[in-house]
Amino acid sequence: MAADLDLPIVYGIYVPTGELRHVTDVENGKACDCVCPDPHCGQRLIARNAGTKRIPHFAHESGSCAWSAEYLISILAADVITESGSITFPELTFFDEEKGQRVCRSGARRIPMARAELKELSGRQAPDVVVTWRSSSGSERSFAIVFQLRHTVSDDEVKRLSEHVEGVVVVDLRKHMREAKRRMADKHYDRAEMASRYQDKRLIRSFLLEDRPKYKTWAYSALAERLHAESAERKEAAEKRERRRREEKERRRRAKEERLRREREERAERERRRRQGREEEARRAAEERRREAAEERRREEAMRPENYGKYLPTILPLVDQQERPAMDEFGRHWVRCESCGKVAPDREFSLYGGNGRLNLGTCTECMRKRR
Repeated sequence: MAADLDLPIVYGIYVPTGELRHVTDVENGKACDCVCPDPHCGQRLIARNAGTKRIPHFAHESGSCAWSAEYLISILAADVITESGSITFPELTFFDEEKGQRVCRSGARRIPMARAELKELSGRQAPDVVVTWRSSSGSERSFAIVFQLRHTVSDDEVKRLSEHVEGVVVVDLRKHMREAKRRMADKHYDRAEMASRYQDKRLIRSFLLEDRPKYKTWAYSALAERLHAESAERKEAAEKRERRRREEKERRRRAKEERLRREREERAERERRRRQGREEEARRAAEERRREAAEERRREEAMRPENYGKYLPTILPLVDQQERPAMDEFGRHWVRCESCGKVAPDREFSLYGGNGRLNLGTCTECMRKRR
């Protein structure tokens, strides 16, 4: 709906009493003694109820008012709910994560209400109709009813409402007006007349007390949010159980394969041992022991400091270069002391190595002298 199309109003606040008066119940012109029902506006109104070409309506004395129609509808809606003592909530659905689709929690239901109040919670210039349901135990739950006609209800406004109420129902008169325009075609459509109809308690009552799923929907529901969260938790728990089941199945499969593999290897090993015979096994074992003993003696001999000299002829060329570690056949790293010139395995050095100094360092004796 275009932003410059202001909607006429058919009710004004009668100044002497402060009550709503219909345009046909007051004098024509400025003598109507009425002001705009929107307190943010408060302009004096001019009653135009003597014409024959246009429907009776109020005009603002000093210009248009963008919110007067929606403000007035909220007032009338609160009156309707108070008079009827109930409201019909639309069908409540939520997205079930387990099923992967929206499911119905409850159908449209007419619920008795303890009271209906006008509160400014959403930040809209028109008030929100806050209805309160009271349980048999005395606990109360509040819901907001918001009408959108010229101005749509934004996500931020719904979020602000959700901080105060357990549910937000939007009555979409804007959609109803667009569909009426399409049905009637432009030549039969009168926007002013349609706007005045929305200020008729009978039509407002039909939107509030009847099931109108096309025009009345949940914009927020704490219950739906909770049900969705619970379904997500159940889905996650089910997925974890399934993952554990698959992991356990895989673990058992691998354990079985490993057991069968070991059994095959054990059978093969027993067969091999039988073929070789005890004598060959004993001979090899003895030979291995002798070889290991000889190797151990040779290693012990090499580790004695008095025998370092045997290895110097082959190790000195390696020590004097710094591109790679000077390693002997026993895996020892040989280093030259920069202080005394001693060449020995790295275990006799307190400090060695570094960039460009792979085989240089300070031996333990020189380090001790420094201290």
